[in-house]
Amino acid sequence: ARDALVHAKPVLIQGAWLASAAPGGDPGRFERHAPAMEALLAFWDRPPRRDPATGLRVWHDQLESGADNGVLSRCPSARSSCWSGSQALTLGSADVMALLIREHTAAALFREHWGGAHRTAAAAHRAAAANLTATLHARLWRQDLGHHAAWNTSSREWIEARTYVMALPLWAGAVNASQADAIAASLAGPDMLSAVGLRSASS
Repeated sequence: ARDALVHAKPVLIQGAWLASAAPGGDPGRFERHAPAMEALLAFWDRPPRRDPATGLRVWHDQLESGADNGVLSRCPSARSSCWSGSQALTLGSADVMALLIREHTAAALFREHWGGAHRTAAAAHRAAAANLTATLHARLWRQDLGHHAAWNTSSREWIEARTYVMALPLWAGAVNASQADAIAASLAGPDMLSAVGLRSASS
């Protein structure tokens, strides 16, 4: 039954925006889906998806992250012999935060395009994206590592493994110039950059 868990990633609103903003697209066609967009974001903005102590959003497990080949958890999922139910919803990492920053930004772009009464909601989504960005840096940025690390919200332990997840805040445009330089340097390290591109995990 645990394998039937629906692992939902927060990518729908940004995908819809990219499609509707492309040549031939029409953001107006998505206005009827505004309530569904709000419901999707509300799902990630309340416990257990929002850790009350840190404000970090958390994955159910490493498989939900999608970083299947990255070492983000000592016990990745219910398929692992070491798994216990208490380990669910404890993985705070840069990928979920970056994806949600983009989701709120996309929601704001839709609302701004629709105009009128949507402008208040647009401002709220801009504020939510800014809050998520601040939380990402306050809770996960590691100057000593040169990138964001993951955090176990239950054991309160850092997960310092070098994986492609360190690239997500840079890709999302959610970093300042000095952080961007540090992340780029981390990604360019010989353990991460290969002749055919970025490795999923350090060599």
